[in-house]
Amino acid sequence: MGSYDNRENDSLYLKIKDLLIDNPNLGRYTLSQKTGASEKACRNRLKWYKMERGCDIPKEKPTDSRRFDCRGDTAEVTFLSDKLCITTDDVMAKGAIDRDNWKVDRFILNSWGSESNPMWQVKAWISKKVIDPDEIIQAVADRMKDYSPTVPTFHTDLKKTGYMWELDIMDLHVGKFAWKPETGNNWDIKLSVKANNKAVDELLGRALSMGIEFEKILMPVGNDLLHVDNMLGQTTAGTKQDTDGRVLKMFKVTLDMMVQQIDRLKTVAPVHVPIMAGNHDLLSTMYLGIALWACYRNDENVTVDYSPISRKYHQFGKCLIGYCHGCREDPSARDLPLIMAQECPGGWVKAIHKAWHIGHTHKSKQVSFIAEDTFQGVVVRTIRSLTATDLWHFNHGYINPNSRGAEAFIWHKEDGMVQHNITYARDK
Repeated sequence: MGSYDNRENDSLYLKIKDLLIDNPNLGRYTLSQKTGASEKACRNRLKWYKMERGCDIPKEKPTDSRRFDCRGDTAEVTFLSDKLCITTDDVMAKGAIDRDNWKVDRFILNSWGSESNPMWQVKAWISKKVIDPDEIIQAVADRMKDYSPTVPTFHTDLKKTGYMWELDIMDLHVGKFAWKPETGNNWDIKLSVKANNKAVDELLGRALSMGIEFEKILMPVGNDLLHVDNMLGQTTAGTKQDTDGRVLKMFKVTLDMMVQQIDRLKTVAPVHVPIMAGNHDLLSTMYLGIALWACYRNDENVTVDYSPISRKYHQFGKCLIGYCHGCREDPSARDLPLIMAQECPGGWVKAIHKAWHIGHTHKSKQVSFIAEDTFQGVVVRTIRSLTATDLWHFNHGYINPNSRGAEAFIWHKEDGMVQHNITYARDK
């Protein structure tokens, strides 16, 4: 190892000196890479350069040596700091760690340099933040409170006729892509909107042709209304899907479609909209519900229930209707009647006509239960779907092209369900 007095004959020092003259911010790590010498040798030559100049050389910038080693949901970050990092906030700031997506689990410090020119090497172990859907939903809802015009009720003279119309369009899967040569049918964003609007036209037309004045319209929104739940085109559980176009486009088109639909229905009767998430779209449907609530929060003709609970109930006279998606995360159909009695005891006692309306399986099914002699029957209906078959379902043999459709019901406060209408999807 050379000495300071013999520095002018030291080839490594002369090389490092030239580099520092061009860029005085270089540190031992960078100099070691540029010269091929060890970090220890470069550190000694840095000291010589400082002694020769008779002043402090600039301290090495932390960004010069930052290393970020990501391994899925965890990562290791190593960097240099000219200031002591005491807290995790210090580490986040000095290490340029994204606070929105990462959190510091632990970190260690190593010091080097002189007392007058100390430096610290920081190594931090970090992990991705777990998103709390409830916090996001509440934050978006709070932000949207100021964006809704006040709309008075259209139905001040509405007669209490005792009738309610329920519109069930479940599992529409807006954003799904299917190609007829592969699956026997086509499906994309435009076709899903067209199928939805056609179903509303037919079902509403039949209801109005009865000459009934409705007190209320019940229109659940969700149940895999949206095909995917993130920008990667994945479901809530992370399953990759065949999608049509951009995810943001899917959301915007769906929101526009729902607003137009509610605006139309609220001229007939006050509309109640329970938001029901599915296994494809848990978060995106909740966001859609918040957006709809923001649109109608000051509209006396529309109520939107965007609460994140997975089972919801609606009481209409002596009728009690329960909703859940019906996927494997939900209770089995045979358990639903008892769950209704436990979760909605007041409605259970008052109601004579009890029903569950679930989706998920894209087919129609009806199971009748008799709880006890003192109780009436509970009907669990699986509502059919308008959506076409995608490639995965086609390859696994899950096809039922002739049953694709949407359903609507007319309820009477005393008599229960008095009419059940179905409209079918037909590919040209």
